[in-house]
Amino acid sequence: MRPTDVLDKSDKGQEEIRTRKHKLTGKARMLLLLIDGRHPAFVVREQGAKMGLPENTLDLLFDQGYLEVLRTASGTAATTSTTTRELRPAGNAAAEDRFAHYTAARRLMTESVFTTLGLKGFMFTLKIEKTGNLDDLRTLIPDYQRLMAKALGDEGAALFVGRLDDLMGGTL
Repeated sequence: MRPTDVLDKSDKGQEEIRTRKHKLTGKARMLLLLIDGRHPAFVVREQGAKMGLPENTLDLLFDQGYLEVLRTASGTAATTSTTTRELRPAGNAAAEDRFAHYTAARRLMTESVFTTLGLKGFMFTLKIEKTGNLDDLRTLIPDYQRLMAKALGDEGAALFVGRLDDLMGGTL
């Protein structure tokens, strides 16, 4: 893995997020949550350092099969399985795009709250699940940032809020 390679979760990484089958530590799991197929490895490594993770955490996740290279430094697809990922049928592209942003942001919020707070964050995850669109989700951002700051500190919370901004299309 090169620093400029863009990483995404492998099937094993997706399974860990859904089921906790492989029992990653909390902070390593948080780093796995941040990986979304948009940022190069060196950026993800810097984010892990801000969360207080050892420098080799990203390498360990990669070596243990939780991550795969989505694009190489040259921008070409690394595997054929990732080039066909997330194909959508034709239709209203703007509505589909907003819905995709909403579902990705809602998933990140729910998974990160559950991972960092466990059952203590249950009531907040219910608030997240009651949302129906990006505007509803945006109203929860201040509370989300406050909860994440309690668990991860201000820098860790800022990483997740920044990622939400990316997922919501840069509207925060």
